[in-house]
Amino acid sequence: MSVDETGITITVPHGHSQYDWRAFTQYRETKSSFLVFMSSQRVSFWIPKRVMSAAQIEELRGILKIRLTAAQGGF
Repeated sequence: MSVDETGITITVPHGHSQYDWRAFTQYRETKSSFLVFMSSQRVSFWIPKRVMSAAQIEELRGILKIRLTAAQGGF
C-alpha cells in the first residue's frame, strides 16, 4: 500500500488498484490504526499503525487531514 497526494494505491502479487482521494469521504484515527471510508458506514481501508514508523504515521496523519474529513463518534 502506498499513500500520496494523488490517493491510495494497493499492489498485490496478482493485481493493482489505485483510488483517487475523491473516492473517499472521511477517515478516523484510533489508537492502533487509521480507517479510511468510502461512505459514512463503509470502511474501505484499515491501516494498522504497527506496520509504520513514527515518521510514517505522522506523514499519513498529515495527508489524511488535508485530503479527508475526520469522522466523529460512533465507532
